[in-house]
Amino acid sequence: GTTISRDGEFVYYRWIDENDPNGAIYQVPILGGTPQKIISGTSSTVSFSPDGQRFAFIRALPGAGIDTLMIANADGSGERTLVSRGGNNWFSPSGPSWSPDGKTIACAAGSDTGGSHMTVIGVEPDSGNSKPLTTQKWLGDVHRVVWLGDGTGLIALAQSEFQTLGGTQLWFISYPDGAARRITNDLNSYGRVSLGLAGDNSTVVTARSDPSFQIWTLALNEPVSSAKQISNGKVDGVDGLTWTPEGKILYLTQAADKSEVWTMNADGSDNRQLTSDGYHKFSPSVSPDGKFVFFTSLRSGVPHIWRINRDGSNPKQITSGDFADVEPTCAPDSQWITFVSWRTGKPYLWKVGVDGGEPVQMTDSSSTRALFSPDGTSLACGYFVEGATSPWKVAIIPLNGGKPLKFVEAPQRRGFDAGTWTWASDGHAIIYTASQKGVTNLWSQPLDGGKPSQITNFTAETIPQLSLSRDGKGFAIARGHSTLDVVLIKDAR
Repeated sequence: GTTISRDGEFVYYRWIDENDPNGAIYQVPILGGTPQKIISGTSSTVSFSPDGQRFAFIRALPGAGIDTLMIANADGSGERTLVSRGGNNWFSPSGPSWSPDGKTIACAAGSDTGGSHMTVIGVEPDSGNSKPLTTQKWLGDVHRVVWLGDGTGLIALAQSEFQTLGGTQLWFISYPDGAARRITNDLNSYGRVSLGLAGDNSTVVTARSDPSFQIWTLALNEPVSSAKQISNGKVDGVDGLTWTPEGKILYLTQAADKSEVWTMNADGSDNRQLTSDGYHKFSPSVSPDGKFVFFTSLRSGVPHIWRINRDGSNPKQITSGDFADVEPTCAPDSQWITFVSWRTGKPYLWKVGVDGGEPVQMTDSSSTRALFSPDGTSLACGYFVEGATSPWKVAIIPLNGGKPLKFVEAPQRRGFDAGTWTWASDGHAIIYTASQKGVTNLWSQPLDGGKPSQITNFTAETIPQLSLSRDGKGFAIARGHSTLDVVLIKDAR
């Protein structure tokens, strides 16, 4: 998320470390030198006012479900809140853009009201009043936006459909009429925060991403040299994978800008497609009795929980409404599911019967996907602890919800996204992914607070998803990398 100051003397960039887990903006001379921290608590890169004296940025309040558009002086002083979005409305963390005439700060913003979507809005820097800059609505994310130097339009990085990886294309939004059209239309993906515009208002610089992730299996307590690649798709398992009761692997794979559910044997044989409805899906879960597959789908226009039979037949929508419901997990008795929902404005854990019905709230703090303990007596979820130095922890809570029974720290983790951690088979530890220097490995953290231990010693690639087999003898993981190239795109207007 780099930004060059208006006078061309400095580069401003965002950095995350243990001292600033929510991000901080640093300034460094463009010819090199010692970086200087300018401001803490920043979720986005910055955008300068035309005179270079102020900058705008997005600050997310962790656990509160509130995103704020902020303004500060170039040295980080005098910060003030311009406008906030909370509940079912949010700002993109990829960064605002201050218009050349200084009258409008463009921001990518989203809402679950009337169906989940994102668009681009303009905020007046003096009054905080906002207005839409286009009628275009994207079902996926809208990332960074940049004004043309003459103020006649903006370039945006946006996804027509929700995708975990890929699908981001360049769009042009004319101003003031707001007409939107695609600049690129290909199978590549063009980054999230890497976007710049040359002085000719027609040449764009950005990062082109080419992901390659496949599914591997690895036996517990065996060297990584014994890991086996069992799929050959372009993006397999990144949106979710899980084991079935009989030892098959159920996973999601992307085709074009959609994802479908597939299943295969543990050795990669008997690969079968279960869905073909053309809607994006993620976070699958198989009921312990093997009867149903649950997942999040955008089929209704809003992320909701859907269910299919194990053979892919009889799709049924389980949750509904103008709010996002995601990350289902089926209970040990196969009679109900947990899921994360924004229906009250924050991502709390809820539960509902496998046939639907009235959901019941389970947590009263921001939470992530729940996983049931091996003995079926409790569940664990990512849980936000307000005021803690490392606010995201694993919480062990009663089977029917309520206050946490205990918390588990995982020093290498800053969050607990779905698919990045699981219970150990004996119920005495959690297993999670942690990345160091661009390489992901699996770690084990004892529930009693003991020292974490590294399970694998991969020397390359990242792991966005893992699943422990039902018998506890091995893992299925999505493993691979994304190749990034810096590209110039000419005649972008």
